[in-house]
Amino acid sequence: MKKTTTIALVVAGLSIGIHTAATTTHASVKLANGYLNETTVFNHGYVTTKKTIKTNLYRNLNGKKVRYTIPKGSTLSVATVGYTENHGQIKTNISLNLSNTSYTFKKTFSDFNAHHGYWLKTDSMALKKDTFKLANTQNKLGGLTFEAGTGVKNLTSKTATPMFTVTDNGYLQYYSSAKIKHAKQLDGGWNFAIANVKPTNTRKIIKVRRAKKRHLFVLR
Repeated sequence: MKKTTTIALVVAGLSIGIHTAATTTHASVKLANGYLNETTVFNHGYVTTKKTIKTNLYRNLNGKKVRYTIPKGSTLSVATVGYTENHGQIKTNISLNLSNTSYTFKKTFSDFNAHHGYWLKTDSMALKKDTFKLANTQNKLGGLTFEAGTGVKNLTSKTATPMFTVTDNGYLQYYSSAKIKHAKQLDGGWNFAIANVKPTNTRKIIKVRRAKKRHLFVLR
């Protein structure tokens, strides 16, 4: 029987990733039939796929380059949204963010590298109602980096506390002080830097419970 562990995290952290949103406010134009409003989707932050989706991304699996297909029912964060306008009809589009998936998973992508691995996203695709829906984000902490202990400290390359990240594909990744120091700062933030570093330990999250301002994680 595998041992499980329960930990508590206070919801406070630093955001990862870059988002851009367009706003459809012109009174003379209308959202095309079958499309989702891109501003609503962007503000929500997450979507769930209603069908399998072939992407422009490729993974290196067993020595072969394989196109990545997002499974039906996957929940991913929004990278960017936008729209095109033609004859008063708005057709919206979306790109999906895979930056906050586990290191082991991200490392298989040919687009992941030591300098820009934190920003891994798909090309834009049609933001249609038959393909996407707003996700249930009650327990989502994607894109946050947590320091161990209480109180946020001013991290430097000489003094660095251990950190945690919670991935969109259901893992908690732990980084020791030594790993944090090794990561160094990238693009002005530690949370960006550690996205490219192999975690000290990774545990699967099998259950999440909310208690006031805390999230309780049961880990395998």
